[in-house]
Amino acid sequence: MLSNLKKIPVMEMASIVLLYFIMLFYNVIFAIMLGSILFDDSSPDIIIGFDIIVCLPIVIQTIISICIYLILYKMSLNKFFLHIIYGLKFCTIVRWLLYFLLIFFSPVFLVSVFSFIFPVILLGICYSLAFPLMLLYAYWGLENRLSHRMKKIYKRTNVLLSMILPFIIAGFVYCFDNQPSYGGTQVLELTLYTVTILTSTLLLLTEENKRLLDKIKKYKWHAVLLWALIIYAVIWGLKNDWCTYYVLFTSFVLLLMILFESPILKLKAKNLELRREIEQKYKNT
Repeated sequence: MLSNLKKIPVMEMASIVLLYFIMLFYNVIFAIMLGSILFDDSSPDIIIGFDIIVCLPIVIQTIISICIYLILYKMSLNKFFLHIIYGLKFCTIVRWLLYFLLIFFSPVFLVSVFSFIFPVILLGICYSLAFPLMLLYAYWGLENRLSHRMKKIYKRTNVLLSMILPFIIAGFVYCFDNQPSYGGTQVLELTLYTVTILTSTLLLLTEENKRLLDKIKKYKWHAVLLWALIIYAVIWGLKNDWCTYYVLFTSFVLLLMILFESPILKLKAKNLELRREIEQKYKNT
């Protein structure tokens, strides 16, 4: 009995449930806002446009969710959890049933359906709990449709995307924080920045980036002096908010990468072995 309980992916499932609760909370808030605009008789008829102001919460929710899914996928050592992931990949019917379930449990989608306006319904799907998973599995399934040569480009693109994604989410979070339309509380702002830094550290800490970290450790005093000059030049020379933000963001991420390099890379190496083993089993069936 105890051995079976150990197989249950407690940490992984708890992380996903917590993520869904947070997504659902903001889904409800956005649904109330959307409903008040769409069904207010006193307001003029409008169609929600897909500008950056409307899409910003959707983009942030989607990218953060994708980052957390990727971290769990690349770091979990639970075979049962990884079997679920690959099972959903190779079982299309079950995966689409999950999509529909998560879409219909999304308040924004339910509100958008009653608007009978196609762009608003599409907005509801994009802000649903299923949308990040749909993007991930759609991109993952693209690999099977590519030629041998294109698969090499696909793999290099994956490495590039995993390096760019943290900086994209960091930019959207900073943009969100500086939008007067949203005006989040200090707790929300601190939470967003903390989650962004932690997820970025876990995504960027790979074997490819280990070479850079080794160079920094080898020439640590040169690196510290160079980085101090960069910070000084950006903060007191350029005086550009975006440059200052990205330099400070990169500094925190690099520091965490150096501190936790060894345990995280060992965990990722074990995870990679498990994933290869499980994927091979599904391909052979």
